[in-house]
Amino acid sequence: MAIRVVVAGVTGWTGSAVARAILGGGEFVLAGAVARDAAGKDAGEALGLERAGVTVSATLAEALAAPSDVVVDYTKPNAVKGHALEALKAGRPGSGPPTVARSTRRRAPPARVSSRRAISR
Repeated sequence: MAIRVVVAGVTGWTGSAVARAILGGGEFVLAGAVARDAAGKDAGEALGLERAGVTVSATLAEALAAPSDVVVDYTKPNAVKGHALEALKAGRPGSGPPTVARSTRRRAPPARVSSRRAISR
């Protein structure tokens, strides 16, 4: 069964990349999209793609009216907390213990900074 995703900030730099990947097929389905400037348009057309059959909503509350499993938010930093609380109130997964996703790629340790130059640990 496909995971139904609502993307808030669907026409932004990162949100549009997420939505394109979802629309490209696989285990995810675009269930909702949020972007004030594209409200009322088809999500696919708003991204310059074929019609996706999902109408872009002006608010997250409108998008959450459709059944979905998860919300991905790439809006403004000052809106994310409110959107997360709204999604939790609507009963979207994540209302239980927090889940942390970590990359399996090995990362370089953070650099220490001296008055002369960065020093790697």
